[in-house]
Amino acid sequence: MRLGFLLAVLLTVACAAGREERGADGSAGVGGEGASINTGGSGGAVLNGSGGGPPGEDCPPEAEKVYVVDSVNTLYSFDPPTLSFTTIGPLSCTAPPISAVPFSMAVDRDAGAWMVALDGRLFRIDTSNAQCTQTSYAPNQQGFMVFGMGFSSDGPGSRSEQLFVHDNSPFYGLPDVTWSGLATIDVATNSLAPIGLYTQLGSSRAELTGTGDGRLFGFFPDEVPPVVAEIDKTNVTILSVAPQASVESMNGGFAFAHWGGDFWLFYSTPTNPSGSVVAQYQPALGTTPVVKNDVPFVVVGAGVSTCAPLQPPN
Repeated sequence: MRLGFLLAVLLTVACAAGREERGADGSAGVGGEGASINTGGSGGAVLNGSGGGPPGEDCPPEAEKVYVVDSVNTLYSFDPPTLSFTTIGPLSCTAPPISAVPFSMAVDRDAGAWMVALDGRLFRIDTSNAQCTQTSYAPNQQGFMVFGMGFSSDGPGSRSEQLFVHDNSPFYGLPDVTWSGLATIDVATNSLAPIGLYTQLGSSRAELTGTGDGRLFGFFPDEVPPVVAEIDKTNVTILSVAPQASVESMNGGFAFAHWGGDFWLFYSTPTNPSGSVVAQYQPALGTTPVVKNDVPFVVVGAGVSTCAPLQPPN
C-alpha cells in the first residue's frame, strides 16, 4: 500500500463517495426508467417469484434488518416499511489506534456486518453495539483494495452463503487503475478468489446486494443513466439491467440493499451534499421514487443479510 497516497485520499474521499464520473463501457443499452430486471427464464419482475431461504429458523430477527454506516462512522439500522433509521452507535474501529475509514459493508446471516475500510482492511462488526474486530484478511489481494460487497445464498432455500465483492479500486487509484471484476471472499479463511471480468458494466463502481434465493445484484452509479443489474455469480455475465433515469447526479456516498422485493438506493446529491436521499426501486412497477429526501447524514455503506424478506410483509 502507498501510505502517503492513502492519507491524501482519506482527506478527500469519504468511503464510497466520489465525484460524478462515468464508466468507459457506457450504459447497458436498455432504455426506459426502471425497466424490470427479469428472472431470466420466466420473464417476471425480480423477486416476484417463489422465495425459499429467508427468513428461516436459523435467522435471528436482527438478521432481517438493513444496516447502514455513515461518513462519520456511525452505524444505524434502517426499517424500510417506516423509512426510519435507528442509531446503534459509533464504530469502535474508527477510533485510534485502529482508525479505520468505512468504505463498504455487507451483512451475514448471523447479523454480523463485514466492513472494508479505505485502506483495504476487513472488519467484522457486532450490529448490536457497533463493536469492531479486525480480521486476518490481507488487503489488496488480487488487486482488490476497496470493493463493493454483498452476501448471496448458495441457492433457493440454502442456509449457506458467500461474500461477493466488486473491485472499486481503480476509481480511487487504490493502488492501480486496472479493474479486477468480481470475486468472493471466504470469511473462514479470509482469502479472496477472483471469478472474472464483467461482460459489460465492468469499468464502473458498484455496490452489491444478494438475496436468499441465491441471486446477486449490483448498483452501477457511473453508468448513463445509473443501472441496477443482475449478475451471474458463476461467470460475471450481466443477466439484465434496469436503468434508473430518475436517480440524480451523485455528490458523495452511495449504498445499495434489497429488502422486501425492492431495492433501496442511498445516495447524496448536489442539492443535499451533507445528507442522503433514499430511493426505492420497485421492479414490479418499474418505478424508482425518492421516498425520503432528508436523511441528515451521508450513507456510505449498506448491508442486508440473506435472511431479509423477498416480498413485502403483509
